[in-house]
Amino acid sequence: MKGIITILSFLLFNVVLAQEVNVDTVWTTIFDGWNSEYGKSVQQTTDGGYIVAGYIESGGYYEDYLLLIKTDAEGNEAWNHTFGGSGYDGGHSVQQATDGGYIITGYTYSFGNGNGDVWLIKTDSTGNEAWNHTFGGSGYDEGHSVQQTEDGGYIITGYTWSFGNGNGDVWLIKTDSTGNEAWTQTFGGGENDKGYSVQQTTDGGYIITGYTSSYGNGGADVWLIKTDADGDTLWTQTYGGSNDDEGYSVQQTTDGGYILTGNIYPSGNWWESDVWLIKTDADGDTLWTQTYGGGSRNTGYSVQQTTDGGYILTGGTVSVTFGTADVWLIKTDSQGQEEWTQTFGGGENDTGYSVQQTTDGGYIITGYTENPGMWGDKDVWLLKVAANYIPSDFSLLEPTNNSQFTIDTSNYNSAIIFTCEPSNDGDDNDELTYLMRTQSEIFQDYDAEQDCTAFYVSTLDILDDLQAHDVTSGSLEWTIYVTDGTDTVEAENAPFTLDIDGSAALNVMLEGLLPEIFALHQNYPNPFNPITTLRYDLPENSLVNIIIYDMLGRNIKTLINQTQDAGYKSVIWDATNDYGKPVSAGVYLYQIQAGEFVQTKKMVLLK
Repeated sequence: MKGIITILSFLLFNVVLAQEVNVDTVWTTIFDGWNSEYGKSVQQTTDGGYIVAGYIESGGYYEDYLLLIKTDAEGNEAWNHTFGGSGYDGGHSVQQATDGGYIITGYTYSFGNGNGDVWLIKTDSTGNEAWNHTFGGSGYDEGHSVQQTEDGGYIITGYTWSFGNGNGDVWLIKTDSTGNEAWTQTFGGGENDKGYSVQQTTDGGYIITGYTSSYGNGGADVWLIKTDADGDTLWTQTYGGSNDDEGYSVQQTTDGGYILTGNIYPSGNWWESDVWLIKTDADGDTLWTQTYGGGSRNTGYSVQQTTDGGYILTGGTVSVTFGTADVWLIKTDSQGQEEWTQTFGGGENDTGYSVQQTTDGGYIITGYTENPGMWGDKDVWLLKVAANYIPSDFSLLEPTNNSQFTIDTSNYNSAIIFTCEPSNDGDDNDELTYLMRTQSEIFQDYDAEQDCTAFYVSTLDILDDLQAHDVTSGSLEWTIYVTDGTDTVEAENAPFTLDIDGSAALNVMLEGLLPEIFALHQNYPNPFNPITTLRYDLPENSLVNIIIYDMLGRNIKTLINQTQDAGYKSVIWDATNDYGKPVSAGVYLYQIQAGEFVQTKKMVLLK
């Protein structure tokens, strides 16, 4: 390639705003530089922190830089690097590689063959460049998504105006482990076609989404392309009507199908769009679609299947906030039905570009905020949202008798939230919220004496210690207990008085929620990179061994070797061996031994 990469020393002001956010937010961090900065892609790293890629607008024409930021688990900046030259350079996608470093794709006007090239950069674990490559011709070419493949190489999608059928084609580039081109494929017709997201599938091929103006029903349509391992087309599908529709993110789901998100323009006006969620089977045939928004500009840029089988989306919304755009986080069930949404932002425009579920069941989001900063118009925004999201629309739960509540769990995905509404002054703002923290108790300390006259119930959406999502029908009996910190007694009457003195707690005991049989469940996500969750059920106390094997039967990792109490259990594997070293991509076996129960399942690690 031509030229060299310039790594600039760039000062970012790291501002953590945990004290100023909504109840469901763990923390937010603004990376405030001298000009405008954007976060386009985020991933949790194996050390529990986060890696963010994006770009910096330097304030001058053709002087932008690709930005890479590493944080710890609390969002505090560990380091940052910029990459670029005298032209217009930026990053769209980042992933941690198996060696602990990072692979980034985006675009460069500073290097390559001119007029914009796909840019692929590999760094070490501290963000220092190991190598870089450009791909392109005399036209405009750009990379939007990169993933390490099971052979140790990389797959990139984006678009090219240099090759293909003209006017912009989807471009798929496969490289070896050092970024050298192995093969490329273009997809498109005589109109404008673009690729925004690519993932390797369990059969070794690839799934791509973007949009096509060459095919479909008119305007631009969401385009889904399935290829084999060599990038040859197996099938394509378009989704959309006569107006413009776009696909920005795709993921293979645990049932072998695909989930896509993007934008749909029902009125044909560019300023009126809805977030579009499309679920397909393994052949790309539509199973269902859902839209979110209405009446104004709403965008969907990123989707991921969650551990409960639902989906998490991020983008931006004007419809919900009725003004400037805010970051929009949408949680759905397995059919795309909205479970809850949350917006984040201030008086200016804010947008989320990338979301990922974290190992604690929460979510990490990156994008930008346009709220007034110290030095620039827009700043990289990193938001951590807790697993125990608390919806605002509590529904009144009436006791069925003096000591028990009956809760229909048929529509619940996980644990329960109880809220105690004090009666001493009639101020609803004084209500106390109790969260299920473990299988047996709800706990929170308060200083003042309170009278509980009503309870409200709502659901948590993410797998918690209780794991009540495994109960899919019927009713559960909840018994209310009161404790003064020493003795615990069952409540005699409801409503009842609960005196909180700073050491007491409200305990809710769940009767009978234990598995009936031993079971080992399919890991999630599968395929995965680099973290997956293994779930298993213990109907009785047992000595549990969970071991990871490769396909040659070699013991790779012992995850658990201990006696555990009965219950619904889970354990995380971070794709490392017993020595803490990352393992290579491929098919692995995981086996549980609990008493006389033995079961083995397969999982796929993609790199």
